[in-house]
Amino acid sequence: MRFYLDEHISKAIANGLRQRGHDVETVQEAKNIGKSDREQIVYAAQKEMIIVTADSYFLAIVNKEKMNHPGIIFITGQDIMLGEVIRRIDIISTFLSQENMKNHIEFV
Repeated sequence: MRFYLDEHISKAIANGLRQRGHDVETVQEAKNIGKSDREQIVYAAQKEMIIVTADSYFLAIVNKEKMNHPGIIFITGQDIMLGEVIRRIDIISTFLSQENMKNHIEFV
């Protein structure tokens, strides 16, 4: 799967997903630091990358504006170990295709 990681998501998660064969780009790598959440959604949609975030504003934007998006994986708690987050995202990729994730939100 192709993932776009929000700026507050740990680099360790990006590295862990890459080690499992996923295509990952971070906000920092894309040089999109400081851009609005809406702009981040548009960027991810253009690149067809699923957004990984813990920022609830992403959810508010896509729900309020009925905005099409490439899919969002929302990390619900800061108490989840990084390895567990990586494992859960990898499991999602096993059961849902990139296409199935369009306009879909998964919570981990």
